[in-house]
Amino acid sequence: MGRGRLRQSSGNNFSGFSFFQEDLAGVLNELPWGSICQRSVVYSGLLFPKAARGSCPRAQPRYEARMASLNKTSLTSAGRSLLKGANAVAQARRTRRIVIGLLLAVIVIGLLGFFAAPPLIRHIAEQQLSAQLGRPTGIERIALNPYTLSFEADRVHIGEAPANLGANTKSGDFVDIERLIVRPSWSSLFRLAPIINELKIDSPRFHIVRLDAQRFNFSDLVEKFSKPSANPSSKPARFSVSNIRVENGRIDFDDRLLKTHHIIDRWSIGIPFIANLASTTELFVTPSLQARIDGSPLSIRGRTKPFSESRESEIALQLDGLDVPQLASYAPASLPVAVKSGRLSTNLDVSFELSADAPVVRIKGTVDLADLAVTDKQDAPLFAAQTLHVNAANLEPLRNVYRLDEVRLTQPDVKLSRDKTGAFNFQKLSATTPASTAVATPASAAKPTDTTTAQPHDLAIKHLPIHQGQIVFD
Repeated sequence: MGRGRLRQSSGNNFSGFSFFQEDLAGVLNELPWGSICQRSVVYSGLLFPKAARGSCPRAQPRYEARMASLNKTSLTSAGRSLLKGANAVAQARRTRRIVIGLLLAVIVIGLLGFFAAPPLIRHIAEQQLSAQLGRPTGIERIALNPYTLSFEADRVHIGEAPANLGANTKSGDFVDIERLIVRPSWSSLFRLAPIINELKIDSPRFHIVRLDAQRFNFSDLVEKFSKPSANPSSKPARFSVSNIRVENGRIDFDDRLLKTHHIIDRWSIGIPFIANLASTTELFVTPSLQARIDGSPLSIRGRTKPFSESRESEIALQLDGLDVPQLASYAPASLPVAVKSGRLSTNLDVSFELSADAPVVRIKGTVDLADLAVTDKQDAPLFAAQTLHVNAANLEPLRNVYRLDEVRLTQPDVKLSRDKTGAFNFQKLSATTPASTAVATPASAAKPTDTTTAQPHDLAIKHLPIHQGQIVFD
């Protein structure tokens, strides 16, 4: 009876079959378990819902064993069929040709990339660099890995321009790089933009020469590459460079105008990444710079958004014992005084951002001057101090805001004198010559000064201690 109802119900839809399962389960629950349940559950397990199978303790183990055996047999059969299909594909003549072709292509690319491409790249690079820079260029070795796209150049040398050499000098050094490593990413092909995973420059050497007041040995390169392009692009080129490292750098600065020589050595630069892709413009770039300037340590760390609209940037500037007379000799304008001695140390935090299209610069931190001595142009003493300590709470030079927590002077020595005409020595420092006054008067009359945008000075000093000071009046 139950089997006849099963055949009749098999032609119905899925819903009718579900109702039939429930009726059959109810009937079987009333029958003796040894008569039907044990046989039917094993050979017709699909008819029983989970409730009916769970209520038959004798049939449950045999049912699960039977289903496990069926699943194992099905998986074994499917695996054998898959292996047979794979063997058939592998044994096909067309498949073998494709595999052999791919292997040959990989081998050829490797041979060309490892052995043929490096000499060709070195030859072309030397010619192009020499033509673009106007200086002799040489590269000792180039290595290329076509599979990882890694590129290395060893002992890159750029000589001095012939126009900057002396009459009796045949050659000179301009830039030397011990090793250059570039590791591009395969994602550059998909993003249609250069993506560099690593850029490392090891032991760069720069030889900078100051030929006169406004001309250096690299001035010709600045003039050449600063000219606007004939066909400028409407959109900036997209790029992304990560893991930028410059290690063990050195700059030799030969000032022929002042007849001095300066060395900036042991400098290193680290930039985790810099990119102008749409997803990275609002991320902070955290550059760092470590160096020695004539033996004085310099440390600069910061973070910036160079491609965002706000240009938000923060820099931590740390100096330790920088020689002030050498620094003052490179002031853009002539100073009315001469700094004879002094050592500068700083621990400053400088921030910059664009607010409503107006730049805002904020400075806070400490500045220390030690062993300061200042004279006039005739070497007459003006001011000296053992230490000068300034603790700035907030400086905004573009808004004329100067808030200082402390200005402390230790052993200041002020020399005050007056000549026969009654003019004080400090008064002469700001005096203008008649010639400059005569020239400035017509210019000021032709173009009135705009004072509407000028802001008054906001100066506040909380603490101003002076220890063991003296004023000498002559």
